[in-house]
Amino acid sequence: MVEGDFLRTPEDEWRRRFPAGGTVVGNLPYSLSSPIVVRLMELREVFPRAVIMLQKEMAERLCATPGGKEYGTLTVYLSVLADARLERIVRRSCFTPAPEVDSAVVSIRFRSGFPDPLLRNLQAVVRAAFARRRKKLRNAPVPFLPGGMESWCELLSRAGIDPSARAESVPPETYLLLARTLPAGGGRHPGDR
Repeated sequence: MVEGDFLRTPEDEWRRRFPAGGTVVGNLPYSLSSPIVVRLMELREVFPRAVIMLQKEMAERLCATPGGKEYGTLTVYLSVLADARLERIVRRSCFTPAPEVDSAVVSIRFRSGFPDPLLRNLQAVVRAAFARRRKKLRNAPVPFLPGGMESWCELLSRAGIDPSARAESVPPETYLLLARTLPAGGGRHPGDR
């Protein structure tokens, strides 16, 4: 057991404490669910499995399918990196005092062998695609591409994505294909670690 802030504990400390890996089980604070899920993705080799309870709306976002308003960046990342399932709804009436929202339990099993450079490329293209969610993909900001919009539209076409499509209509596996078409190191956004 490590007592401390899950978001701030260095990966080396997790590896030292859990050399054989482990499973994360937790009831996530609603206000920190997104950063914790992102951190789980970063620590996927240390913690290849997680069972978490979080706000029902957030659980639905994590497990959403393309085309709906729940489908977003975290959905794409998690779909590419893991098998995630909404296991059960936990009604607010199960708690005393009852919160104002229902909860849900989500199980996550990360796939192995997904290299960090490819994840950075995936994050870059997905962030760009969803930056202007209601606009067409051809209008996405692409500071990570030297050729700008022209290069971006070329990459979209190469991945079989219509540049006039919207981000929420593109399935996760197509975003992965798009990430694979980026030049080596092409997925670095200004300000990325």
